[in-house]
Amino acid sequence: MPSFDYQDHALVKPGLSGVGPEAIATGDFNGDGHDDTAVGTIPGLQTILSNADGTFQDAVLHEVGNGTTRQVATADLNDDGNLDIAVSRQAYGEAPKVSVLFGAGDGAFASPDDIEVGPVIADSWNTASPIPADVDNDGVPDLVVGIEQLSPLQYTSVVLLNTGDGTFTDPRAVESADGVILRRVADVNGDLFADLVGIKSGEVALVLADGQGAFGTARTFPGGVDPLDVAVGDLNGDGKVDLVTVSRLYYVNILQGTGRGTFSAPTTYTDHFLRSFRLTLVDLNGNGHLDVAAANTWNETFPGTGRVAVFVGNGDGTLQDVRRYVPVVSSPFTFGIAAGDFNADGRPDLIISNNKNHDSVTSVLNTTP
Repeated sequence: MPSFDYQDHALVKPGLSGVGPEAIATGDFNGDGHDDTAVGTIPGLQTILSNADGTFQDAVLHEVGNGTTRQVATADLNDDGNLDIAVSRQAYGEAPKVSVLFGAGDGAFASPDDIEVGPVIADSWNTASPIPADVDNDGVPDLVVGIEQLSPLQYTSVVLLNTGDGTFTDPRAVESADGVILRRVADVNGDLFADLVGIKSGEVALVLADGQGAFGTARTFPGGVDPLDVAVGDLNGDGKVDLVTVSRLYYVNILQGTGRGTFSAPTTYTDHFLRSFRLTLVDLNGNGHLDVAAANTWNETFPGTGRVAVFVGNGDGTLQDVRRYVPVVSSPFTFGIAAGDFNADGRPDLIISNNKNHDSVTSVLNTTP
């Protein structure tokens, strides 16, 4: 079974404001071959460079405008060999925006370039969540952006095609994805084109791409009870993409893929202590099979402490019973989770964000023999 050590890492907290970290992503920002971390907070984007020994440098704050930073994604968007960061924030009464911070390759980032991805939405909170993906098959990552408007509640998606140097075409609406809460962009039917995967009306939603930057009609199918997040990966070793969903309460669901954009009925794993918003798929015990790791928030039995829940994969599309790993940080609301190797030992570690005005992230170092 996997085993872990935990360490808490402070984030920048200007003045008396909270921090409230949510979205989190990893990547090598300074070219040393080791994973670093980017996390979205109320003050803005914060980057944390690793020392490749399991310790981290102090967080650096990058201001990206008003509102909580809600989505963080990393990719080389201007084809210079350095990772860049695309972020969004939740803003009131403004046009939904994506901010791109171009990386210098040494851990530093330029001031954000703001891209409006929709019209002004008056009297409403809105969030634009960018996901880098090559949707027109030209070899450079574009941006697919899911837009959430809270009043009235509606979900839309747009595509911004990359011209190749980190500038983008005007956003083009994916009208067939209206109502879809965008979660992932991945090739789910084996045609080498990036498809949209998300949630719609309590079911998993799939919008297949044509490889030219356009998409077909959204299809929905059962993904378990009230799925909140969807991850993609090959859990049974057949070379076809499977889906994993996590519910707000108790459930992880496996949907095995046929390779044609269709999936089996969900196989459900129940854990009555599980309350999760985000998950990731990663081989934690080095056996060549993907495992499921979820940021597990507060529950009645163990109140006051966040934890990581791990379901070990058997390699045939099934999971073992959950193992709960209790971090040392006393955060009742773990939220985001990402994988990376932070101590250069070749084993994937995890990092989680501690939401609800807690001022830290927690590294979860993989000590599995």
